Amino acid sequence: ESHDVTGSKTIIRVGGDVSTNWEPFSSRPFLRHDITQNLYKGLYGDSVVFEEVNHYLQLVFRYRWETSAKYGFVRTSTLENLSKKAQRVEFVDGIQNILPQGLGSEMQLRYSNLGDAYKWNQLGSSSGLGIYALSAQIVDRAEPRESLRANIAWSLGIDNCSYLISSRQLPAFRKGISIQGETDEKAEKGAFFVSKSIEIKASSQEEWQIVADVNLSQRSVSEIIHALESNPSIQEEVNIDIEKSATDLIKLSAAADALQQSDDSNTDARHFANVLFNIMRGGIFDENYTVDRDDFASF
Repeated sequence: ESHDVTGSKTIIRVGGDVSTNWEPFSSRPFLRHDITQNLYKGLYGDSVVFEEVNHYLQLVFRYRWETSAKYGFVRTSTLENLSKKAQRVEFVDGIQNILPQGLGSEMQLRYSNLGDAYKWNQLGSSSGLGIYALSAQIVDRAEPRESLRANIAWSLGIDNCSYLISSRQLPAFRKGISIQGETDEKAEKGAFFVSKSIEIKASSQEEWQIVADVNLSQRSVSEIIHALESNPSIQEEVNIDIEKSATDLIKLSAAADALQQSDDSNTDARHFANVLFNIMRGGIFDENYTVDRDDFASF
């Protein structure tokens, strides 16, 4: 019941003077086009893809969730033009209801309005990095408590775009009103959106990424801001780390005999998933079942 206000959200406006709104995966009661929705899961369980095909507009929107050990959660969005002519689109795409670091589940469930009052969303204008923190730690005592860690979100693959760090302007965008970039929002639920008007050539696609991570120190945030401002190959590094994370997962699973090949690929996939769940609970024997004597005695 929260999917329209929490998590991924995309609004696409298609056309010129007479535009058409398309909101993939939404249950909002407006005009629904002829659509097909698909859900894909990676063989190794480390990626999932949501896809919606709009047959009326001849457009496909999909987003893929993956993880990077170094950078965090990576959401890759793709907008594909199936028609034989170029299409002009304007979109807002991103993540809603990003919690600040330090707001626990108990506080969020029981005192969400109080939690909202402490939220502070900021955007680095030069880096395009969103910072989600508490203005102060929430305590019931008259004492100063600084909040020194934050959750973050930033984008790759899309230049000269506008950024939103709240969901306040989404209703206006649905009505065709141009949005204004946000840099400082207090007492608002956090969000990270990129917005841009682009032309997609016939039978081609555009792709961009949003990267998010949690519980970062001021130094870690500063290092990422510096990388965004000075490292032109950071997108390549993110994708390499995603592949490395997947490879490490496969190696761990293989150590518990997860890689089987039979004449039934579905059975092989199920076996891998079962082994993965087992090692998530119990780990693996490292170094060919060699057990360190001192560790064993201590245990």
